[in-house]
Amino acid sequence: MVFGTLIAAALGIAAPATAVPPVTIAPRGSVEFDMQCMLAGQAAANQVKPPVREQVAGLMMYYFGRVDSAVSGDSAKERLRRVIASLREHNLAPLMPACGQFMTQHGAAMEATRRSLMGGQPIKK
Repeated sequence: MVFGTLIAAALGIAAPATAVPPVTIAPRGSVEFDMQCMLAGQAAANQVKPPVREQVAGLMMYYFGRVDSAVSGDSAKERLRRVIASLREHNLAPLMPACGQFMTQHGAAMEATRRSLMGGQPIKK
């Protein structure tokens, strides 16, 4: 959660200057949620400076990989079109912490799985 909150704060989107309605966040883990996070990351990348830019790039790549592995072709294009329309004219502030939290939780779960399979031993170089 800290990851997304830091990005939101760096973007200045935690307290928008205008009364823009908040984005409706798609169910976590859905393709639409992954697309929302990927697109919000793309918007954020254009507004931040290093080192936050590198963190945003990592978030974008994570969600791009999830989207790419789930949908393709016309289906991806149509779903992406709908998600883009849903983000327009909305405050993305609630989205970035949700994206960061989801990514962090999944990373921790993957690490726990790796540790359990390797008996807690580190990966050797």
